[in-house]
Amino acid sequence: MRFSPGLEPWLAEPNAVLFTVRGSAGQCPWCAVQDVTFRKNSLGKTPGGVNISGTDDLGPSQQAARIVVRDNVLDDISWRNFQLLNMDSPDLQRPGGIRDLTIDHNTGRLTGPDPPHQKRPGAA
Repeated sequence: MRFSPGLEPWLAEPNAVLFTVRGSAGQCPWCAVQDVTFRKNSLGKTPGGVNISGTDDLGPSQQAARIVVRDNVLDDISWRNFQLLNMDSPDLQRPGGIRDLTIDHNTGRLTGPDPPHQKRPGAA
């Protein structure tokens, strides 16, 4: 499968794929992203590749768990290949982060300029 999303005006940094739990204005503490396998895909021509969020940052949710991202090609990504968010839960009663995350055998090629706060190895 090939993903090449258009730039949405409401996204500051669009990503090709989002695994992000979202409740209904904080009214879904049982919502979760769990048991996901994302395998053998081609992503390209977008600022971001794969974005995975551990918990909902706007309200209570369950912890993301058992996510596998394997054997994918990320080509012509101009900002970042992978982004992991909400590693701490906003709800002190629930754990944050992503439990049992596997990112394995993915190939990526960044094509954009280096972000001002981050330089690639070997960059001047």
